[in-house]
Amino acid sequence: ALTTSNQPYTKNLSAGENDFVANLGYAKAEINITKTADKTTIYAPGEDVIFSLTVSNTGSIDLDVTNLDDSQFGNLNTTCDPPLDPPLPKTLTAGNSFTCNFTKNISGNAGDIHSNVATVTAQDSANHTFVASDNESIEIIAVAGGAIGYLVWYDIDGDGIKDGDEPGIDGVSLDLMQNGNVISTTITANNGQYAFTVVNGAYEIKVTDTNHLLDGAILSSGTNPHTGISINNSIYTAANFGYTLPAARPGINVSKIGSTSTIQTSGVVTFNITVQNSSAVDVTLASLIDSVFGSLDGKGGCKTGGTISVGNSYTCSFSETLTGSNGDTHNNIVFAVARDAKQQIALGADNWQINFISHPIPTLSEWGMIILSLLLAGSAYFVIRRRQIVSS
Repeated sequence: ALTTSNQPYTKNLSAGENDFVANLGYAKAEINITKTADKTTIYAPGEDVIFSLTVSNTGSIDLDVTNLDDSQFGNLNTTCDPPLDPPLPKTLTAGNSFTCNFTKNISGNAGDIHSNVATVTAQDSANHTFVASDNESIEIIAVAGGAIGYLVWYDIDGDGIKDGDEPGIDGVSLDLMQNGNVISTTITANNGQYAFTVVNGAYEIKVTDTNHLLDGAILSSGTNPHTGISINNSIYTAANFGYTLPAARPGINVSKIGSTSTIQTSGVVTFNITVQNSSAVDVTLASLIDSVFGSLDGKGGCKTGGTISVGNSYTCSFSETLTGSNGDTHNNIVFAVARDAKQQIALGADNWQINFISHPIPTLSEWGMIILSLLLAGSAYFVIRRRQIVSS
């Protein structure tokens, strides 16, 4: 976008005269959209899938976002849950973003791949149009027979129950077995999920962990192998495996602190993450995942794969635009996984909650300005009143 005087630049020059002010400056205008889904496979047609769109102004000038559209679901301007506030069209300032979540029922047939493309349209002050798109695909895995799944997770408290703050484990290998023979193998993904599509019959599931992600972990929920599975045009989702960690293992402490705990209908919040190595050996930060914003590797200043030496900490931050209505709460949890040289696992988690309010609560500095203003007003009244008495 042109930021200096409009083209064309015109000036009449006399003989021997120079003009060195014909400079034209431009600013970068760019819009970006990222689309994700809470699951990329469904067991049968008709399941609900939650889609999340993040629209970011990655340029250097403000843009007016006019439309959100989806190739399968049409215009999304009034579909977001919670609704966008303010609604579209809305101004998105440079460097900021907003999120639109919506739930849709996925139909189709066994073996189908449902793919839909989200598109954002924006304009600058000169009415130039900018468009960006991203897609997500959902696989329908139901077959004539059935399916078996579905989860391998870290049982942090060791109670054998999958709690909301306990993450799934991606990358764990499992075998589908029948009559003692391995007939298929898969790897967990999408926060610890897995699935096998099968014909009718009797099966068992065995965790093989060929990637050694569970070295040192103890099975606390389920049995390995999981036996007694009978499929008769049915779906079996009870083949779940929870793992806890032994007492003698590396340890980490995780802290998540937001730049504020209260905002109005919309605002940018910066989250600061600290992972402290509380063990007696160096550890490597294997993963950093947020329950709302997904993997933090590459988001903001966050990066996984680095070594945290004994007694030291790793700190990073990222920012997100949050929207909501008065009385809403936004709560997100960060999960950290670290490993020592023996590949033993250390886990940690922390959360931060944002409350949406109708009016901002004054900060300490704002209260100070309010009190100072009242004192100055009172002093001025006292001086005026004293002069009135003296003059009388």
